[in-house]
Amino acid sequence: MGSSETVFLEETVESKVDRIRRLACDLFVDDLPEFLSRPDMPNHIRKVCFSPKTDRPPPGIEFLNEWNAAHSLLLGI
Repeated sequence: MGSSETVFLEETVESKVDRIRRLACDLFVDDLPEFLSRPDMPNHIRKVCFSPKTDRPPPGIEFLNEWNAAHSLLLGI
């Protein structure tokens, strides 16, 4: 992980959602709950909002506010 082949930057939200679909992601972490709540996001994806400032994510979105918790979530620890 961490190579340039695993990092993607999309210029529009539509292309970001398209990339998520093409990669068949099981889990997606973003800092914007409004992006994770988009109706065109695949329903099967586990949606995680990472934000130290948010304490209540929208329904259907998990919430993390520190990297240690993200590490545990991603590794299933």
